[in-house]
Amino acid sequence: MPGVQVNRYCSSSLQTIRMAFHAIKAGEGDCFVAGGVETVSRYMHGASDTAPNAIFKPAGERTSARAQGGQGPWTPWQMLAWGAIGAAGGLMGLAGRRPARWELVLVGGLSAVAFDWFVTLWMYLAFTARTWSALVALYAQGLFFDASHAAATCLFAAVFGTRMVALIGRYRSRTEVVLLPFTEEG
Repeated sequence: MPGVQVNRYCSSSLQTIRMAFHAIKAGEGDCFVAGGVETVSRYMHGASDTAPNAIFKPAGERTSARAQGGQGPWTPWQMLAWGAIGAAGGLMGLAGRRPARWELVLVGGLSAVAFDWFVTLWMYLAFTARTWSALVALYAQGLFFDASHAAATCLFAAVFGTRMVALIGRYRSRTEVVLLPFTEEG
């Protein structure tokens, strides 16, 4: 999946949406993800083009280590959770059936909560004394974020879900692999 990084300061979101609009009009695709984040106001003197801020050095080192193959201890938990969500999505489309919008919203919301709770379970096992009160406290602390994640997932599933399923179906039909029987003639 191709991507592009845009630095237009406060207009980055506007620029990426404009670029996506032009790509759609030019027939380069049907659906694009576009967005941006404004960080200039949080950077020393608003200078994002100068040398890196020393406060971000540890984060940069972690990113560099991960880019070279190092992963955090939470990665297997996230991979397992995303794999389960992918399997649930695959089951929804079993036998070429296209799920309805309400099914996408329901499964998306439940999947968001399940992912968050599974990763919170890792945090519980890795960082606490493993008591019931610690487990309840972790889940309670993340409740607002879990609800926000679920709400956003439901919203995106309701707005974009059926269109994305159609796009994936079209991609699948274009790239379907057909295995031919092996014969002695070749």
